[in-house]
Amino acid sequence: MCRFYVGRRLSTLRPEWRSLTSNLVPNAVLPSKFYSDCISVLSSLRLTDENFNCKTFYNLLLSKESSSPLLSRHWTPVLGPGFSPTNLWSRVRDNFSENFKEDILCLIILRGIKVRDSLTRWGYIANPQCSLCGRRETIDHCFLYCSRVKCVWSHFSPLLSQILGRQFTCTPPVVFFFCWPNISAKRSAIARFIIKTIIYGVWLFRNKSTFRNAKDNYRAIIRYVSFDISSRIRVDFLRLTSSCFLDRWSFPPFVCVSDGLLNVNI
Repeated sequence: MCRFYVGRRLSTLRPEWRSLTSNLVPNAVLPSKFYSDCISVLSSLRLTDENFNCKTFYNLLLSKESSSPLLSRHWTPVLGPGFSPTNLWSRVRDNFSENFKEDILCLIILRGIKVRDSLTRWGYIANPQCSLCGRRETIDHCFLYCSRVKCVWSHFSPLLSQILGRQFTCTPPVVFFFCWPNISAKRSAIARFIIKTIIYGVWLFRNKSTFRNAKDNYRAIIRYVSFDISSRIRVDFLRLTSSCFLDRWSFPPFVCVSDGLLNVNI
């Protein structure tokens, strides 16, 4: 913030700060309205040393009013004219999943995720092919339609179908935008958590295959996702009160508690 707004003035105070006058560093006497609004929001946040962490910061920002996301025209034919992004961010950033999982989904929705197709079009690499199946690696292909990924979704499809109360279909509207019939807030949050965890697992193993030439099959991704989901549930079982845990997770036979013992079937 200092470099942006007062870099030119700082550069006169010390010789080692002269680089702050470079044209590579933006500076302005007064911030624009957009940045003035940003500063106003940041100034209104009240944080203490005890709760200063990324999750708290996210939650405080999410509690402020914000505009709907500007979706790429790429999604228009996929979602149809009846789709409304008004409540999309509250589902992407739902204070239920971990931030790093929500970050990946956010980049997918904004089409900012760097897959081989986009990197080729931007001129960074010459080969747009998926490192696993040889097809063009678009966002949809990477997270939904690669042969390895399709096996992962098939494995978790029965569980997601049970939670959603209808047959789960692995399509962009369902996976990326949570377009499904109205269900309880609890079931919807659990379904979103599972989907976000799968997306993150797919991205993690995709990067291993792309950058480290790893040859993990779909079973490795399933094991990783299952362990991640189970671990999160077991941690919540220990850290939350019994009533809070049941309100958040109890959904037999997926998660059930009997005689004080937790059972997770995934």
